[in-house]
Order: sequence, then structure tokens, then C-alpha cells
Amino acid sequence: QKPGAAETFAYLMRLVGGLGGIRPGFYLADDLARLDCPTLFVWGEKDDLAPIADGRAVSARMPNSTFVTLDGVGHFPFLEAPTKTAALICDFLGHAGREGNTGGIPDTSSRPR
Repeated sequence: QKPGAAETFAYLMRLVGGLGGIRPGFYLADDLARLDCPTLFVWGEKDDLAPIADGRAVSARMPNSTFVTLDGVGHFPFLEAPTKTAALICDFLGHAGREGNTGGIPDTSSRPR
């Protein structure tokens, strides 16, 4: 662990929320729902910080989003499964903007297609 990492993380967490949950200014679900550009959500199925149901709910409100769940991964897919995460992002970017822009990535949201 890098020096100061724990203190920085604690500081950021206090900015974002507290015992009452996420501070209103940091809750972005309503803003994200207004996006109509291709969007990829990569979510760890073992995420204890942000419930997978919340991610799926936001994705379901975005018509051009793809929601991918990574098995055995927690809150930081880019650290816990960097190769898989990078491959998903590269594949998505290679297909973004095309009709049905999942680019061969199976959408694991509960949204009907």
C-alpha cells in the first residue's frame, strides 16, 4: 500500500457520503439516466460498496448502456481483473455507436432487449 492511500481514501469517502448514505450532490443516477451515448458498466458481482442492483437499475434507465458483471470481482474491477476489464473496454470502444453496440459483450442487466 502506498503512503497516504488510507488517509486519502478516508477523506474521499467522507466527501461522498456518511452514515446517512450518499450525499445528494454525489448521487448521479438521475443525471446518468439522461445520457443517450453508448455507456459500458463493468460491475463486480462481489461489490460490497455499490450494490449490483443499483448498477443494474441505473443501466436499465439508459437505452444505450451495456451492463457487464464480473464473477468473483469486488468494487474495483480495473484493479482486481485488469486484463478482463481492459478487454471489455477495448471491445466496447471498438463497437460503440453501432446498432446494438454491445460489441459481442453479453449484457447482464435485467433490462429486456
